[in-house]
Amino acid sequence: MGSAAAVPEEAKKIKEKELEELVAKLDKDTLKTVQAAVNKAVEAGGGAEKKGSKAHNVEDATDMKRAIFMWDYDVVSEALQEIELADKVPMGAEGCDLLTDKGIFKGNDAKEWEKMMGMCAVMFFQDQVMAEVPYVPPESAKAHAVWLWSAAEVEKNFKDIEVKGTDGKEVLAYYSKASAMGKFKAKFNEDPDGAL
Repeated sequence: MGSAAAVPEEAKKIKEKELEELVAKLDKDTLKTVQAAVNKAVEAGGGAEKKGSKAHNVEDATDMKRAIFMWDYDVVSEALQEIELADKVPMGAEGCDLLTDKGIFKGNDAKEWEKMMGMCAVMFFQDQVMAEVPYVPPESAKAHAVWLWSAAEVEKNFKDIEVKGTDGKEVLAYYSKASAMGKFKAKFNEDPDGAL
């Protein structure tokens, strides 16, 4: 058997559909052999790294478990089992793939993924409030990092609900206590420390 370096460049970039067609033509014994080889490669940490898959500035961040953009295939599969979508994820798909490829899920599956992604994003934001060292995204994404917002940025971004004098961490801490954003304006401006 040749080494991975001997694999033709075209074979390294095979599309999922082409691979499915190829695998469908294999006899059962060959399919078991291929599956065993793939399993061994995955267990050994094999597979070429995707260019650009390393997230910006995560080395120091202390709470990244809900950072979908960092999930590897195993985490994606485990997380999507909760909403019964794990079997619909392409082999090797990572969190970044789920965030950037809108065609992975269709119909109700897409709605379930969108709902899970939204809940996970809010929890990730809240994790950053409590993190010993919060994640600091690249400049191009900082505008979305609510936990880093100053009081002025909160006021600008929430101008329709007139939130004043609080920073992004306080907004997220309060949001985690609120059962719905509808309570946010009235309760936050009346008594930010009060119980709901």
